[in-house]
Amino acid sequence: MINKLTRGIVTALIAITVLLPFNKVKAGIPVGTWRAHPAYNNATFSLKAFGKIMVLSEGAIYYYDPSDNSVYTIDKTGGLSDTDIAAIGFCKTEDAVLLAYSNGNIDILYSDETIYNCTDLKNNTIGSVTVNELKIVDNLAYISTSIGLVVFDIKRREIKNTYRFESPVHTSVILSDSILCSTNAGVYLGRMSDNLLDNSKWKMFLARKCIDLFVFDGRLFCRSWNNIIRTLKRNNASSTDIKKDVDGISFLSDGRLALIQDTLVTIYSSFTDSKEYLFNKKHVNHLMVDGENFWVSQGDDGLCLYNLSDEECVCKSQGIKPNSPRRNLFHSVSWPEPDKLLIVGGYHNYLGIN
Repeated sequence: MINKLTRGIVTALIAITVLLPFNKVKAGIPVGTWRAHPAYNNATFSLKAFGKIMVLSEGAIYYYDPSDNSVYTIDKTGGLSDTDIAAIGFCKTEDAVLLAYSNGNIDILYSDETIYNCTDLKNNTIGSVTVNELKIVDNLAYISTSIGLVVFDIKRREIKNTYRFESPVHTSVILSDSILCSTNAGVYLGRMSDNLLDNSKWKMFLARKCIDLFVFDGRLFCRSWNNIIRTLKRNNASSTDIKKDVDGISFLSDGRLALIQDTLVTIYSSFTDSKEYLFNKKHVNHLMVDGENFWVSQGDDGLCLYNLSDEECVCKSQGIKPNSPRRNLFHSVSWPEPDKLLIVGGYHNYLGIN
C-alpha cells in the first residue's frame, strides 16, 4: 500500500507535516498492524515514473505528485520486500521501477502498485552481495556488485548472466558491441559476441580504477577515484582530463549531461556546449529534468524545484519530503504519555568510551 501525505501551506520552506494514509484510523494504529517511520532526510536521486517524481532518500523512497502537490510513501509495511534501497531505475519498455537493495534483493514496482520480488541475487551461493550501481538499457538491468556484474532481465524477471571478476565491479557501461566493467584492478572490456562467462574473454582496457563509466555525445568518459572526469579513446584507452572535483553525475532525459561540483552544476548540451548554474548554496546530489522543470535532490532540503534559464537559476520550491525522523539511528523507545511515542538516537561518543 502506498501512503499519501498532503503538503502543508507553501512558505519559504515547504514542510510536509500531516500523515494521511488511505486507510487512516482516527483511534490510532489497530492492534496487529504496523507503521514504518524511516528517515527521509537525505534526498540523493530522483526519477519520473507513473506520472510522479520518485525520490530515493536514506535508502527509502517517496513520490511527489506535481498535479496536486501531494507526497506518497511506500515501505516494507506497504509491500516492499526489504529496507535500505541502494539504487532505483525506470524501465520504459516494461513501465516499471526496479529497486535494488544494498543486500542484493530486488523489487519490481509496477504502475498498478503491484510488486514482484526476486531474491536470487540476495540468496546466491557465491557470497554476500553489495550493490554499487544500477543502469537500465532497454529491458536489461546491469547491476554492479561485490560479486560481479549481474545482468537482470526485467521482462522475464530473472537473472540472465553474472560476470565475475577477482574484485568487486564498481561501474559498467555498454559501448557499441562491448561491455566495460571497472574493478579494483582496472577496467575490463568484453565483447558481447564472445562467451563472457569465460573470464579469459575479458581483456584489460584501462589499468586504473574508475567509479563511473559513461558515454556522452559519442565519447567514452570515466570518473576516477579522485573525482576527475576524463575522456577515454576507444582504441588505446589514452585519456584527457576534462573537469576536476566532480562528485556527482546526472543524465538528463533530454539527452543532456550534468556534472556536479558541490553546489555548482555544469550542464552539457554537447561536448563543446555547456553552461554553469549555482544551486542555492546547497549541495546537489542529483538533477532531473521534466519538461521545463528541473527537480534537484539536495540532501536534507529534500526534493527541490528549479527554473533554469540562460541568465539565472531560480528555486521555485524546496523541502518537498515527508515528515520523518532525522536519521535511521534509533537507540531507545518509550511511551512518556499514552498518546506519545518518544524515540531517541543515543549520542556520539567522541571520548572513545564504549
